[in-house]
Amino acid sequence: MSQIASYHTEIRLPPSRLVSIEAGLQNSPCMEILRLACEKVTRDHGGILSQAYQDNRGQIHKTLIAVQTNNFPRGIGLNVGNDGRLIFSYDSYAGDEESAQEICWQIRQTYLTIALLRCLNQLGFNLETREKDVSASERVIVISGRKCSGEGVNIAVGQYGALKLDFVGYQGLSCTGDEIALRRSLQAQNIEVTVEAVRRKRDEEDLAGWSNAQHIKQELG
Repeated sequence: MSQIASYHTEIRLPPSRLVSIEAGLQNSPCMEILRLACEKVTRDHGGILSQAYQDNRGQIHKTLIAVQTNNFPRGIGLNVGNDGRLIFSYDSYAGDEESAQEICWQIRQTYLTIALLRCLNQLGFNLETREKDVSASERVIVISGRKCSGEGVNIAVGQYGALKLDFVGYQGLSCTGDEIALRRSLQAQNIEVTVEAVRRKRDEEDLAGWSNAQHIKQELG
């Protein structure tokens, strides 16, 4: 029987390994994902990657990695805290603070999306992604995965760490197995998962799935 699940997620990187971006890339797959996420967001905003940001007085602050964009040219730095959480550093007086906050959330969202794609691929899903705007200031990334056997999953990746999962076409207990396997795989990708809800679907829900942005907005709300 198919299920619907909701998670709250948080990126938790291994701080002991992250002496430098080069060493991290060699020793930890999570650093590769982080760099890919930063590269995509930088391309989307028209910018460059570096290893430092500037404050409004021109002082340079070295970081693990930094994103500089047209809307925030002095940059946003990324470091890892002692607890493994990502720390975003920037001078709020050095540019449009709203743009800086949007970039920070998009990096988290993109990291989560890349990690999910890798996890789902390992579980045998054929994948496609698309973006949906659910409001003027918020977008979700929708991942659709299908197995050759017919089972599938639709996942809405929110900007604030929320995941909504809609498993489709399952029989018996196989859905529970895939849901647990996906959660464990995410944790292996340095993503802390808090399960907010998991429930079995009614037959009519299994036929419907998630079909439009409005439905996703309601589920994320």
